[in-house]
Formats: sequence, C-alpha cells, structure tokens
Amino acid sequence: MPQRVLIAGTSPLLAGRLAARCLAATDSAAGADVVLLSAPGSRPGAPAPDRHELAAFVARCRTGAPTPSGHGPRPGGAPAGPPHDALDEGRLTVVCVEPDAVARELKAWTADQVWCVTPGWDPSPARGARADSALAGTLLAALPGLGARRYVHVGPETTPDEGRAHRSYRDLERLAVETCLDAGVSWRVLRTAPAMDDRAPVLGECPPGAHRLLWALHSVRTEVEDRVPDWFERHPLRVAGVAGLGLTLLTAEQAAGELWRAGAPGELPDGFATVPRPAPVPLADVLARAGAVHGIDVRPVPDREDFGAADRLLDLRLADVRRQAVRLRDAAPAHTDSRPAGAAGSAGPAGPTGSDSDAERSATTRIDAAGTDAAEVASPAALSASAGAAPRCPQRSATPSAAAPQGGPAADAAPPPHSPTSTNTPAAGTPRSTAGPAAVPAHAADAAPAPLSAAGQWELFGAVRAHQALPERTQGGTALRHRVLEVAGRPLALFEGGAGAGPPLLVLNALGQGSGFLTRLCAHLAPYHRVVTWQVRGTEREDPAWGIRHQLDDMTAVLEAVGAERAHVLGWCTGAKIATAFQQHSPLSVASLVFLNATFRQNGRWDGMDTKYESDLAAVCRALDRRPDKAARMLDLLAPGAAGGKGSPGAQDAGVLGVLSGALADEVRRPFRDAEVLVRYARQLVDLWRLDSAAQAPRVAVPALFVCSEFDGISSPARAREAARCFPHARYAELAVAGHYAPHDRPALVAELITEFVRAPEEVADLVRYAEITWHIDMEGTAR
Repeated sequence: MPQRVLIAGTSPLLAGRLAARCLAATDSAAGADVVLLSAPGSRPGAPAPDRHELAAFVARCRTGAPTPSGHGPRPGGAPAGPPHDALDEGRLTVVCVEPDAVARELKAWTADQVWCVTPGWDPSPARGARADSALAGTLLAALPGLGARRYVHVGPETTPDEGRAHRSYRDLERLAVETCLDAGVSWRVLRTAPAMDDRAPVLGECPPGAHRLLWALHSVRTEVEDRVPDWFERHPLRVAGVAGLGLTLLTAEQAAGELWRAGAPGELPDGFATVPRPAPVPLADVLARAGAVHGIDVRPVPDREDFGAADRLLDLRLADVRRQAVRLRDAAPAHTDSRPAGAAGSAGPAGPTGSDSDAERSATTRIDAAGTDAAEVASPAALSASAGAAPRCPQRSATPSAAAPQGGPAADAAPPPHSPTSTNTPAAGTPRSTAGPAAVPAHAADAAPAPLSAAGQWELFGAVRAHQALPERTQGGTALRHRVLEVAGRPLALFEGGAGAGPPLLVLNALGQGSGFLTRLCAHLAPYHRVVTWQVRGTEREDPAWGIRHQLDDMTAVLEAVGAERAHVLGWCTGAKIATAFQQHSPLSVASLVFLNATFRQNGRWDGMDTKYESDLAAVCRALDRRPDKAARMLDLLAPGAAGGKGSPGAQDAGVLGVLSGALADEVRRPFRDAEVLVRYARQLVDLWRLDSAAQAPRVAVPALFVCSEFDGISSPARAREAARCFPHARYAELAVAGHYAPHDRPALVAELITEFVRAPEEVADLVRYAEITWHIDMEGTAR
C-alpha cells in the first residue's frame, strides 16, 4: 500500500516545491500519495493561491516545464493548468484552507510522514511568526490522530539579532522535538534561508532578500509612472547603504532539493540541519541588474543628502533588504549615514568568490535538542579571532554526535525535559537513533551551492518582473454591484460586493466626490470584506440642500438596505467627521472607525494647522456662502491642479510623488465643474466645519484607526494627529512619502492596514510594520 506524505505549510511556494520533489522521488507504482495542505495568511496585494493554481505550480515543478512568459490569470484569479484531480495520476491532493480551519481539515487524513513548512517569509515578522506557530502547534497536536511515524519541521535560519521572531521559531523547534519524543515519532528539524522563485508573485509570496528588492523597484516604478509615465527615461534612482553588502541568491529549487534530501523518508537519525547558502552577490550588482530589468537606472551613492521623494521611497522599501544582507569579506564598514538603525547584517559567507571558506560557512550547523547552536560556524576571520572558542563544526557528519561540543553560545531557554537518549518506544517500524541529534549525513549535501551566475540572475529577475507586470490577482472578482435605493424621496446610488464574514465595511466618500478615488482600494478590500459604498449626495444640480443630518439618514438607510445591524465605517477626507457623527448618532451600529487622510477642520479649533489648500478653500467657501453670485469668478481659484498640493509652507517637496495621478484628473474636477455645483459644495463644507467632532470624540467607545500621509497637501496631518488624541481608543499611522490620495496610490498597503485593524485593532501596529509607516498614537490615545 502506498505511503502518504502530508506537507502542510504557510508558504505555498516552498511547500509546493517539496510536494513536487516527493512525487518525483516516488515515481514507482507504489509511490507515495502526497497531500499538500496550504494555509498561508492571505492579505491585500498578495492573495493566497487557490487549489488549481497550486496544483498547476506543482505540475510545472514536477515536470520541469518552463513557465510561459505570457501566462496570465484565468477567470477567478487562477492560471490555466491541468485540473486538480488529473494531476500525477491522482497521487497529489491539494487542500487550501484558512489558517483557523487546519485542525478541522486534519481530522479527515492519515499520513506516514508529516512536513510542517514554516519558513518565516511573511513581510510582517510578528504576523508571520504567529501564523507559523499556529500551524506547527496544530500539526503537532494532530500527530497521534494522523498516525505519523516521521515528522519534519522546516523553519527559517534566523539569528539572535532578529529578537522576538528568532525566539519564536526556536521555541517552535523545541516544541517539535519534545512532542515527537513524547509520541515516539522520528523527527528532523531543518532550517532554510529565504529563496527565490519566478512564480512567487503569482503565488502571493515575497520572501525576504532579493524578492523584496525586486518588489521595491516594481512598486516605486508603478507609483511614479502612474503620475508621470516617462519619468524614468530622464531620472535615475539613487540608493545608499549598499557598499560592502551582499545578498544570498538561493533558488527555491535548490532549497527544496536540499530540504528533501535532508528530510526524505529513510534511515537518517533524528537531528537538525541547515540548508547551505551560496556565496553572496554584491548588493550593488544585484541592484544594477534588477534595475535594468525594471527599466530603472539605479545609482549607488555614499549618503542620502540629496535624495528626492522617489529616492526616499525606494530607500524605505529597501530597509528590509539591507537587514537581510550580509557583510562581504574584507569589506570596509559602511558609512554611518548609509544604513538605517537595525540594518546591520549578520555575519555572512566569506565572500563572493565561492572559496572553500564559503562552503565551510554554509555547512550544516549541529544543534542540541533544545534548538540552540552547539557550535557556531563562522567566517575564518571570526574563527581566528575567537581563540579557545568551540571548534569548527565538520561540514557533514554521518555519525550522530553523542554530546554537544563545549563552548557554543548559551541556550535561548532551558533544554526540554527529555534527553536525546530518551528510551521512549518508537512507533512500529520507525528507525530511531539513541545517540542523540546530529547533523544531516554526508549524502545530503557536501558543499554550498554555486552562486547564481550573472546570466542566471538576468533570467530569474526578468521572469519575476514578467509576473509582477501581470494584472493583479483577485479572489472572487472586484467589481461592485450597482443598485439604486429611494431614500427621503430621492434616488441613492449604492455599490456593494465582496466577501468575508462579520460586519460589512461601509466606505464613506468625501463630500462632492465620485467613486473613482476609492475604486482601487475597494478592489483590494473586496476579497476580505463585504464592501458597501454609495454616492454622497448634496452637490448635484437636482439635489436639495443636504446637511449633516441628511448624510446620517443616508448611512442608516444604506445599513438597512444591505441587511446589516453593525458595520466597520471607513471615512475618507471629509467623510471622517461624518463617520464620527454617525457613531454618536447610532453607537450600536458601528464596530470600528477608520479615517483615511481625514480632515477634522473645525471652526475655532486647532487653528494654525491648515494646509495652504485648506486656507484657500476655507476663504472661498465662506465667501460663496455669503455671496453665491461670485461662484463663476472663483472657479479658477480652486483649479484641479491645486488639489495635488505641496503641503504647508516649508514642507518638504514631494517632487514627482506630489503630481496627481492621471486616473484622478476627472474626479478632482467634480466639485468645481460649474458655479452651481461649487456653491452647493461650499455650503456643505461650511456646514461640516461647524460640527464639533472634538466634543464627540471622547465619547467614541470603539477602536479608531487614522491613516494619514506625510505629503498630504489637502488635509492637515498635524490636525489629524491632534484629533486622534481626542479618541480614547485610537491609533495613528502616517505613510512616508505619500500624499492625500494614498488610498488610490497605495491601495494594497492601505487595505492591509484596514484588514488587520478590523481583525485585531489592539495589535495592528505590531502586525503591520513597514519602514514607510510611522505609528504615533497608541490604543489609549496618548502620543508615542
């Protein structure tokens, strides 16, 4: 009877590669059946693949067939490929589940060998460590029911510099060892560095290192060219802090091959192993090649003194890449201004030449059953400088180590209660070693893999770029359905769609604006939430005067029309004050509040914080409220070009990122298209500025999230910060090098903030941490 291998992972990329390896290694008639259980944390901008996508990926990996460069998503987001039930003659079963449904799914399966693939590649270390811990804990708890005789745990190769994430993954390793010893299950713990694969963007993954570098270039280019399509034909991007640093370019195929050889079924003893790394490639060379593939002239510079806005944005998005980089051998220390705090790389391979010392650095590190390093394998320079320290670990050893060598680093925590020589009875037929954990035997890998050649880098970077350029994948479609309600005797245009359990997300647009500003954001939110928005009334020629009270009645009617008793309410720009008033008007109807680029302008409050645009707008609106006959002459004072704004006098120039996106050109003209509409818009704003949100805010008992922008030249970020302090349970996040239309310019990032906030409001600042986000306010409303 064929054996069954269950491969469960939070990384579809690595788990899929391992599934292909297992199928290829068991091609005989009695080959193993493989169950691939994929449980990644899907997020806006990077939705997890469905079973058809994942099955097609395994098939390509299994056959070695090249990925067509013109391949695009099929309807529904999955690429064309062989049907799931016809793949590999039925030996592969693909199951895609939400992380919280893994335990329920496991009850339906048995397996001889279980793989837990948790490589720690989530862009958010805290979120990734939590998801990986949940999956590993669920698998370990299910081992008795699965009937498994072998367990293989795959985790990241972290360093103590990574703090809480490092401790979390070492705790997982200890838990795996203890559970397997208790259950009499043969075990192996493997560690891997981040890997590269051209299909990563299609699978919704962005592993640390080179993939994040390619993503940074792609995202900056996309954001700039949305404003000025030919900007990069005339301007380079400058980068700092790359001198003397290198990146390890380990392909996913290499990593999966080494992991499979180290953990495949066989007579190997229990133990730990680390996938060997190739020698690093200078970071400046990687940037030059990746920039050329993206059509960007990337120029290393010694410091950031003359950085423009686009340079700053790239620099922020490369912060994580610099943290993953390693110091090249004999490289001089980088300039003190060239690397942000915390960006120092850990000791890496000896150099880019692929010398013997590189292989020694990449050799498997033996560790004890507690998961701590038994002998740190360092560069020759470090070894020569540490007289009397632990001897160098042999590259591979076929003989289990009876005891950990002396002199290694201190353990992260106390060792497990079971010794490696435990006499627990193994499961029937399971080979067990009583000599203790050891490095993987010599046949697994004898030397570090060769560095990826320059030609290989061009080919791989180009393939990743081709997949980045594909239309963004979605789940279940993004178009919102349109219908018309009758509210207060007049039609109200309603748009709704999306998926997700729990209260819907009511998206309240700014006064006088059309839906185009929020189209991209709603498309990223729809796979995770039920999204409802409507055309805010009061500025069209046929509309009667429509004050704050009428807006609140419209919101109540919308909530009733979609059959929801509660909702998360999102207000953009002027919508923030109306959303606050609605929470006070109907407190039981609001689960939380999200304010995007909010204006809390209020008569007699927070004076002196206006942007130039707000000052000009306030003067014009007050004048029009008194003298509507002046509207035709005032239209030019509020030309759409002013809506891009450069902020208050003295604010840093936003440069190309301060240019209005061409997709919004018609949208910004809506309130200014003729004199009658402008008068209606002005009177709505005058009415809004009388609303005392500062008095309402302390009574808001639900969590509130403020998302503002450094370069907002329309709504004052300074005033929004002050307003946030009035809300008892508020968080304030400011996006660096972003403008007023950040929900349109960076929809995936804003949608990720909203999604994580709705799911865990108290933890959002820990779950979404990027270098371009600054958190200012904690949940108790005090300044950080």
